[in-house]
Amino acid sequence: MLDKFYSKADGYLSLVDDSMNDFTKALVLHDAIVMNSEYFIKKDGVNGTPYTLMVEGWGKCEDYSRAYAYLLAQAGIKSFPPRRARTSRAEFLTSTSSSATAPSRTTRATT
Repeated sequence: MLDKFYSKADGYLSLVDDSMNDFTKALVLHDAIVMNSEYFIKKDGVNGTPYTLMVEGWGKCEDYSRAYAYLLAQAGIKSFPPRRARTSRAEFLTSTSSSATAPSRTTRATT
């Protein structure tokens, strides 16, 4: 399951490179997410998550902001996601809480 998320994240991250400044990187990542997702709170009875936003292309505002915060962190850009974002990989991808740090790609699970 997480492999699909990381694969999709890698695809978005391949759109930016070190020749870009942080603003340009952030704009490119933002536009890519927005152009490849739709707003749904629930779809087929399932609540959206950053995973559904990245992999399936749908989610709510919080899902977008958490997925975007993850991509920004992986691009080396500090951001301040919503207060309710989680820090662990599993919590970050599946639920809501109160933290402001995206999980690190270097500590991601290999399952």
